[in-house]
Formats: sequence, structure tokens, C-alpha cells
Amino acid sequence: MHPIIRALARHKLPAMIIVVEVAMACAVVSNTLYLLSTFASRVNLSTGMDGDDVLWLRSSGLPTTGTPTSSDEADAVAVRGAAHVRHVARVSALPLTNTASYRFKVGVDGDDVDIAGTAAGMYLWGKGAVQALGVRLMSGRDFLPEEYVEFSPFSDGPAPASVLITRALAVRLFGSVDAVGRRLRLQLNGQPSATVVGVIDDLLSPSLRHGGDDANQVILPVLRVPGGLLVVRAERSHASQALDAAKRALFGVSHARILTKAELFSQTEHEYFRGDRSMIWTLAMISAFLTLLTAISIVSISNYWLIQRRRSIGIRRALGARRSQIIAHFLAENLVVVASGAALGLAGAVVLNTAMMRWFEVGRMPASWLIWIVLLLLGLGQAAVIMPAWRASRIHPGAIAAGG
Repeated sequence: MHPIIRALARHKLPAMIIVVEVAMACAVVSNTLYLLSTFASRVNLSTGMDGDDVLWLRSSGLPTTGTPTSSDEADAVAVRGAAHVRHVARVSALPLTNTASYRFKVGVDGDDVDIAGTAAGMYLWGKGAVQALGVRLMSGRDFLPEEYVEFSPFSDGPAPASVLITRALAVRLFGSVDAVGRRLRLQLNGQPSATVVGVIDDLLSPSLRHGGDDANQVILPVLRVPGGLLVVRAERSHASQALDAAKRALFGVSHARILTKAELFSQTEHEYFRGDRSMIWTLAMISAFLTLLTAISIVSISNYWLIQRRRSIGIRRALGARRSQIIAHFLAENLVVVASGAALGLAGAVVLNTAMMRWFEVGRMPASWLIWIVLLLLGLGQAAVIMPAWRASRIHPGAIAAGG
């Protein structure tokens, strides 16, 4: 029997405690860190628009006189004339606002979208939305004035003949081929087709989903957006002043209105990810606590192990064992014990991840992630045992102690 295995067999309890500690740490920390990375990636998602100087407003309780279109136009004209305002537009929704959104399927012209379509979100944009939102055109152009039409997803009227799509959807449908000029089939009444006139940078959905298609969006040009949002791009660094001016302008049009929402988009984005940031801190604290607890356990048990083996270590030193050999022996023992715990922990990590996939709709943890966690624990174990190993190497050859 190898000396290391023989030594571990003689001290089963300390070795088993470390194995259990490492296994639990591997199973739990790997999943908590994976969840942490998932939440962090959500928080760092790009919305697809330059939201630094964007604000948005939503009204209710408008007067019944006049048509909805004339009321929308009066609001837009009033806000456009407010101080520090650069661009104004009507849109059906904004990323991360949890506002009502439309979803349907699209496909390459000629396909049956009901069968082979790709799920996508639908945005309705009025004139000037590209400038107001600050989205970036990757290829193609913005809508022309004559391309804006009267359209509603709930009516039987004809759909717009031109659309913008996001880069993610363009890659999904056409691969590396330029999507500009290609025709899409839309899952609307009669499955009409439309021409892609431009591709914009990825634009997120009003509410993030777990399906991985949050950036698949189709933008339709419309003359009127029923129940839409008023989006304002302010002058640089004057968003707060523009918001106050826009509210005054809207109340100047109608004192009977109720502003159900009036805020900076940066505030909207911050509030949307508040829960994610709290979860990141919680998971980070859990991971740090378990990692620290594992390290302390290894150090404490190794010190206890050292006390129990002082006599045998002293005998080995008397028989000519060098200090480096004593340190190497302790490191090798620790490596065997921690590796055993990590192996058990890998199985536990996979089981826990599978359970979370079923109950909480999280993604599957990649194998590379588990490898890094194992390497982290092995390194942690070696670092934690360095000091006890060094103390063991300092035992005088003539040391005699009970036990061992």
C-alpha cells in the first residue's frame, strides 16, 4: 500500500471530513457561481439603443375631442418644442420596460411560418424613432416617409411592406448573407411578405425571456401607435431638464391627462435589473462564505492532523527525511483528499444543476465550468495546507508526542 494511502487509512475521520466539506463546496459553489455569472451577463446586456439621454412618457385620461391621431400629433409637437429636446417619436414599447409587447413568427419568403417560422418580437415605430432611440443601423437604411402606414396587429388591414430587423434575427434567418433587400414572410393575417430595408443592432425585448430569442425583433413602420409610448431624446447631459419640460408641455396640451409613466430610460434600466444585482451580491456572499469555510476546515483539520502525527513525523525526520519531503508528503495527501471530494462534488453539482434546470429554468452548466471549479478547489486545498505542512517540516527529529 502506498504510504499516502496508508496514512489516510490510519486517519479516516479527518480525511472523510475534508472529503465531505470539499464535495459540498464543489456542488454548491459551482452552481452558485454559475448562477452569478448568468445574472451578471443579464445585467451587462446591451439594450441595443443609446439610452443615456432618452426619456419616455405614457399618458392616460386624454380628452375625447378630436381623433387619437390628432392627439398624438399635438403631444409630439408640444414636446418637440420643449427645452433641451432633440427628437420625439411614438413607439409601441421599449426594451426592459415590461410594457405590452407583440410576438409572432417570421420566416424567409416562401416558407410556411406556422410550421418553420422563427419566434420574434414585434415593435411598432412611428416617424423619427431611429433617431429618438439612438439605435445603430448595421446595414441598409431607415424607413422612408411613404413607408409608414396605418396598421395594427389586431386589424385586418395590410401590413407594412418594409421592415427593419435586428442583427440576431438576420443571422438566424439568412446566416452570413446580407439581409437587406431580402423578403420575409410574417405571421399576420394572410401571411403577408415584407422587404428588409435595414438591419439594426440587437434590440432587447420589453421583458427578457428564457428562450434565448430576446434580440430577435422585427420593426414595423406605422403612422399611429395605439396606446404607445412617447420617446424623447434630450440634449446631451440635459435629460432631467428635458423630462421636466416634456411633462409641462404635455399638461399644456391637456390638463385632464394622467402621466402613468415619466422617467429616464437609464432609471428604467437600473430598476429592471435591481433584483438581478441583489441576487449577484447574495450568490457572491454564499460562494465566498462556503469557500472560506472550506479553507478554514482544511487548515483546522490539517493542524489537528499534525498534532496527532507529531511523533511519526519526528521519527521520519530522525530517519533522514528532509523538510521538503515532509511538505511534499502533506501536499500530496491533501491533493488526494481534495481530489476525492471534488470527484464526489462533481456528481453533486450535475445533480443540483439538473434539478435547477427543471425547477427554475436555468441553463445547463458547461463542462468547462466544472473543470475550473475543480482546479479552484485543488488550488484552495494546496494553499490551505501550506502552513500546516510548513509547521510539520519544522518538527525537531527528536520530537516525541502522544499519539501518531
